Amino acid sequence: MTSARILVVDDNEATRYVLGRVLRQAGYEVMEAASGGEALGVVRREHPDLVVLDVKLPDISGLEVCQRIKTDPDTAFTLVLQMSASFVRMGDTVRGLDNGADTYLTEPVEPPVLLATVKALLRIRQAEAALRESEARYRRLFEENPLPTWVSDAETHRILIANAAAVEQYGYTREEFLGMQLDDLHGGGQAAAGGERAATGLVSIGQHLTRAGAEIAVEVTSAPIVFGARPAQLVIARNITQQRRVEEMRAALLSTEQEARKHAEAANRAKDEFLAMLGHELRNPLGAVRNALSIIDRAGEDAQGTARALAVATRQIDHLRRMVDDLLDVARLMTGKIALERGPIDLAEAVGQAVASLESDEKSRGRQLVVEREPVWVAGDSTRIEQIVVNLTGNALKYTPPGGQVHLSVHQEGGSAVFRVRDTGEGIPGDLLPRIFDTFVQGVRSLDRVEGGLGIGLTIVRRLVELHGGTIEAESEGPGRGSTFTVRLPVVSVPTSPHPVPTVQHAAHRLILIIEDNHDSREMLRHLLELEGHEVHEAEDGPGGVEAALRLRPDVALVDVGLPGLDGYEVARRIRGGGDGDVYLVALTGYGLPEHRQRSQEAGFDSHLVKPVAPEILSRVLRHSPSRRDRV
Repeated sequence: MTSARILVVDDNEATRYVLGRVLRQAGYEVMEAASGGEALGVVRREHPDLVVLDVKLPDISGLEVCQRIKTDPDTAFTLVLQMSASFVRMGDTVRGLDNGADTYLTEPVEPPVLLATVKALLRIRQAEAALRESEARYRRLFEENPLPTWVSDAETHRILIANAAAVEQYGYTREEFLGMQLDDLHGGGQAAAGGERAATGLVSIGQHLTRAGAEIAVEVTSAPIVFGARPAQLVIARNITQQRRVEEMRAALLSTEQEARKHAEAANRAKDEFLAMLGHELRNPLGAVRNALSIIDRAGEDAQGTARALAVATRQIDHLRRMVDDLLDVARLMTGKIALERGPIDLAEAVGQAVASLESDEKSRGRQLVVEREPVWVAGDSTRIEQIVVNLTGNALKYTPPGGQVHLSVHQEGGSAVFRVRDTGEGIPGDLLPRIFDTFVQGVRSLDRVEGGLGIGLTIVRRLVELHGGTIEAESEGPGRGSTFTVRLPVVSVPTSPHPVPTVQHAAHRLILIIEDNHDSREMLRHLLELEGHEVHEAEDGPGGVEAALRLRPDVALVDVGLPGLDGYEVARRIRGGGDGDVYLVALTGYGLPEHRQRSQEAGFDSHLVKPVAPEILSRVLRHSPSRRDRV
């Protein structure tokens, strides 16, 4: 126990120095006092573990100092090693020990003897402290045990100690308990709780009487122990007449289990309903597209009918693309696989642009769209910020009847940019409001189904807001009372120079190679590119694509990643390895996660497009791709 604190008391400075040096070298913390009065003050103030105390002191005898230490309740457990430099008779040692000293040494004392004695005393102190702590802990556990508990003598069966729970259950005072025998508790003199007298642990059921004469059924558990150096029985008597409490707990557990099962079944139904709705929502636009194509096939010279059918097909295909994007987004967001391309954005400007695209939408007709905004800058991904604004505003327009109002506002509150969408529409039921952002949770008409969507839009919005370091909350006073969605994003400083707006340029004619194994996709893409004036060649597998690229040396190669023979990544590597480093390689794939883009870049692709590729996006990529004529 080298961390102990020791007080050396001696009026001889040299002796104090020697003793202190020996003890410090052994790793102890040493304090010193030159008189009895000073020693008593240090003991009361510092509470050392051990006092090495000289008998002869200038003011107070060491024997008296020891006696005062041991009789003071605050210092009684302090160890005292009495020492004397004079001839010590047996009577001196006895007086020292009678005054409370824990041991006695005669000076001069050899350092090993001193250290051994100190260690022995400290071990004793440690053992005594542990014993006191253990006794206190067990007494506390005994007293605080909520079950009626007592200790009875193994031979006389007289109750030696009882806890508060026993006093409360039987109605006797603690003093009355201590004068009783176990037979006094047995109803009608019955020995029904015979387990209390068992030599080994036993559980029995019997009848006990309370002080008021009430008979109670008890479950008695007893075990042999040693109490005060004599054999005894530890007895716990649980009142089982209150079995209804157990039944209530059992009923509560059953109710909890049934509630959990109900939630699990509800979640399973929500999943099944989502899948059924997904099939329904996919069939609707596919049916419209098929009918539109049938009309185009039969229209003949009816240019107006063809144009209407094309508009329907285009609109429904865009709807399908949005649904697929939503499904991919929610999967990526739930698995943490969406990376934001952050930059300074004027939230007011972003809202204005998003609203401009919605004002021409059919669902905004007949509804008043009010926008109040002030410039406030955030660090965000412009595409995802637009997605948040369009989704929330679109929901409000969708579920606000004609004649209603949708109010948008953008302003700054403290360190937050606040975007709020408030409508006078259908509102949100109270039971749905706490779960409105959860996946697969919908009311009779879910508020995040835009154009009959999948019911996952608000889940996406919440996760996108959280990725931007913000929060979103929904409020509604109930059905028919409208709703309010509030988004809060951290504010950033206004950038010193605005980002330049890129000018629109038309793509020059390119020599383009399409490497795609799907015949219909390849044919439609070729036809689209030829309509824009490009010269287009085709290859339907990986080896053929490599051969065509090295032979034709195109400006641009559009390469499907999932090719037979060689996949698109290997095609790109072989084209680069074949010496054609000038061709602009574009990967076409259904995979758009960051790791997929990274893999495309490592294979040698210049651009990575996720199917289905919108014509305007493809045109933009082609505009930025250099032609071989530009490099001559």
